[in-house]
Amino acid sequence: MNIDSIAGGSDSSSIRRPFSDDFTVPKQFRATLSDYLRSSYSRGHLAPVAAHHGTQLDLYELCYLNANIVPQDQTMNSTSWSAIERWSRDMTLTAMDVRVVSGPLFIPNNPQTGGKAFEYKTVGDNRVAVPTHLFKVVYLENLTSPAISKINCMCVCACVCVLPSRHTNTPTEQFVDRFTINYNCRH
Repeated sequence: MNIDSIAGGSDSSSIRRPFSDDFTVPKQFRATLSDYLRSSYSRGHLAPVAAHHGTQLDLYELCYLNANIVPQDQTMNSTSWSAIERWSRDMTLTAMDVRVVSGPLFIPNNPQTGGKAFEYKTVGDNRVAVPTHLFKVVYLENLTSPAISKINCMCVCACVCVLPSRHTNTPTEQFVDRFTINYNCRH
């Protein structure tokens, strides 16, 4: 992701696509739109459309595949997860290249099983698994911030966050770990 991909300057930015099945996913693992009907979960993007407005049309359309969404608590999707997505887009002002990986996690939280087994919710006829947590890794390279350019180092920064997939009153920042790596420093 970069400043151009979030700018919305391409023809794809005005095209709104309906969600569709991803036929590259084997049928027994494929989620469908009907799986989300009458469920209390929203369809949460893993790769948000807002990060791909200025990209080629094919990549923009991939954002609307059912394989790019997971069941998310509606409040969490519109608050904490949305804030992390917005922050990762804002990082294009600090770095020329921002790479993002997102996905579902299934973390056992039942002390009776000793962390070896757990149950999780599913939605729909295809029993789409509802993750216990979501993760996002944001990797920044070619940093452009004036403060960083004075260091005389090649820097990369990363942010890792793991959020519970239910709404929580814990501030989003509490789920985020940030670290910076400096290399090729000139003293």
